[in-house]
Amino acid sequence: MKKKLLWFASALVLTTASLLGPAAPAAACPSGFCTLAQKLACAQTCHNKGIGLVCDNSTCTSQCVCGSVPPG
Repeated sequence: MKKKLLWFASALVLTTASLLGPAAPAAACPSGFCTLAQKLACAQTCHNKGIGLVCDNSTCTSQCVCGSVPPG
């Protein structure tokens, strides 16, 4: 039983890590990048519909997406 729990825990950690993807270092983007205020402003612009603010930590860019198709 202990071996199964250990396997499950490691699988869960690996799955979570793969879903998060490669993370940019915290210092890569400015502190004002993709703030809650920006997300709320985008939601208001889109009338709370669509994807919302899409933040790319690898390039420090963001885009407000009011539709259902992500950029790229």
